[in-house]
Amino acid sequence: MLSIRQDKLKPGTSWLDIVLTATTSAGELTDTFRIVRDEFIRNKVIAHRGAWKKYGSY
Repeated sequence: MLSIRQDKLKPGTSWLDIVLTATTSAGELTDTFRIVRDEFIRNKVIAHRGAWKKYGSY
């Protein structure tokens, strides 16, 4: 699990780019990952009306 301390985030930041570098016997491998702020976990939506197209609007 990766977590970022709130006091290290700039206001309005919605993502962070993380660069990982590993040295192996085959050489050095580097890759960049974008960590996106996930506000969805706090979403209060618990249901939706997804069947309206099949059964009418009401």
